[in-house]
Amino acid sequence: MDSIDHAPANGKNVLDTGRFYTMSDTIVKKLSERSDVTVEITFEYDRKHYKMIIPAGADYSALLDDEENFYGYFYFAKAVGARIEEE
Repeated sequence: MDSIDHAPANGKNVLDTGRFYTMSDTIVKKLSERSDVTVEITFEYDRKHYKMIIPAGADYSALLDDEENFYGYFYFAKAVGARIEEE
């Protein structure tokens, strides 16, 4: 997720995380710091390919204020208003 630091203001960041489909508190914090960027993450889960689109302006407060350390992408998407599409 280091590439989000270099995304242009109000831009888009595209990432492929392969079979990795969890998000840590560290990544959530980084995303919240660059909430001006739309993030698109492609990943594989249960032998299916998905794309998660996190819109610019997403609200991360519910995750930043809890005590969990990791979130599955499907839970994360529901919590921040992201959309997951099967590819």
